[in-house]
Amino acid sequence: MKFFSQLQNLSLPVDIKSLLDNGNVTTLFRNLAKNTMKIIALNLKGFYKDYGASLFHALICIIKLQKELRKFSIFNGYHARFHGIISALKYQKKIS
Repeated sequence: MKFFSQLQNLSLPVDIKSLLDNGNVTTLFRNLAKNTMKIIALNLKGFYKDYGASLFHALICIIKLQKELRKFSIFNGYHARFHGIISALKYQKKIS
């Protein structure tokens, strides 16, 4: 957990689901949400809408808890709804 608390730049691979199953990705994101507040840059590649609501909720929690998030990028290769990520980023902008 100490490792997570020191993260400042987080970049996830092109298809995180190929490395971990959906449940493990959600667990990773929940642990990040509980233990990180110092992320400055968050880069998600290959983040797909079919990952499930719990994964999106954990990502929203990660975004909202950051004290100095300055760069956020997400790329999935096609148009998708992002289940509240935009509103979490607006929230982040208000508290900055």
